[in-house]
Amino acid sequence: MSQLDQIPVLVVALRQALIGALELGLVGDRELGPRERDSAAAALVNLAVRGHLLWRALLSAAPGLDKIGSLNRISVARNPRDGWSVPWAALYDRPVNVQASLCALFETELLAGRDLLDEPAQCHARSECPLRRGDRGNLTLCPFGFWGLRREIEQSDSVESSTTPRELRTRVVDRDSKQIRLAFISWPFASKERHLAELKERPMAVTEAPNPETALQVLAKGDEDVLYFFCHGGVDKNGMFSLFVGPSKAMDEKSQIAPYFLRGESRANAPLVFLNGCDTMGPAALASFVRTLRHMGAAAVIGTEIPVDTALARRVAQLVLDGMLAGQTLGRAFLNMRKAMLRRLSPLGLAYAFDGPAELVLHSDVKD
Repeated sequence: MSQLDQIPVLVVALRQALIGALELGLVGDRELGPRERDSAAAALVNLAVRGHLLWRALLSAAPGLDKIGSLNRISVARNPRDGWSVPWAALYDRPVNVQASLCALFETELLAGRDLLDEPAQCHARSECPLRRGDRGNLTLCPFGFWGLRREIEQSDSVESSTTPRELRTRVVDRDSKQIRLAFISWPFASKERHLAELKERPMAVTEAPNPETALQVLAKGDEDVLYFFCHGGVDKNGMFSLFVGPSKAMDEKSQIAPYFLRGESRANAPLVFLNGCDTMGPAALASFVRTLRHMGAAAVIGTEIPVDTALARRVAQLVLDGMLAGQTLGRAFLNMRKAMLRRLSPLGLAYAFDGPAELVLHSDVKD
């Protein structure tokens, strides 16, 4: 099997490594004990090894891939006919051995309440950096080897999905003129009310769409700035990726929102759509649901590369929305979210991705 033929297999293996981290409960919502830290470090090594294998296979298909190491932002154009997609944030482009260990300098600094995740060049310049020793390079897992921990990654179809001009899609709303409005569309999870209360604590006008009919009305009306789905994602009996929302607790036609339910016209505003459910940025969702939303005029769509649980979903949503409400771009909010997760030894910020421009902001007061 050629390196190119191996890519889909290696993509599956990388996603399985992310799922393994989720099964360990590494959702970044608390400090870890010593044994948990050891398990988390092992999960990071496993993810890095698989991320590096995929990176090498991609490098054989695109030899210039190793020349983008210094870029702070990259744009990925997908071919929708490929039938598979890459979790770009989890690529690892430094040599790493299965017997590697997490950088001891990084761990020491983290335990001391400080780190250099915001200063990769300064971190590597330190004399104690293990990577400065040639004999330790591939036995040290450096967090900066992960693409999603040192750069912003935006992606879209090779043919631009949205019918809204790019210059109009870089801002959802100017907060000086109105309050940001978020529509909350949910499955009846046990943590639903708690999460809804968390969202209402933030500087947004939050309304709830309690069933598929109301959700479709919200989508058609197009008044909301953020459409937030906290729900199930999956493939229906016809093989079509769909979202499943409450109040019904059965994943059937009564709770389903399929791509063909959505009205196809673009609208005056260009909302940010957050699909916080399972596999909502996986191949099936990208080929149908995400493309449909972008064609309808969504400024960007946030989703997941793997199945997720509600603890991870809530944590990531809080970090990304807090960043954007503070004035950060979507790309910067994602980068900061992943770093915040890693500070608690969770790699699962790498399991989230977005389709759309990294420079998207919720309002004009942009901050880094």
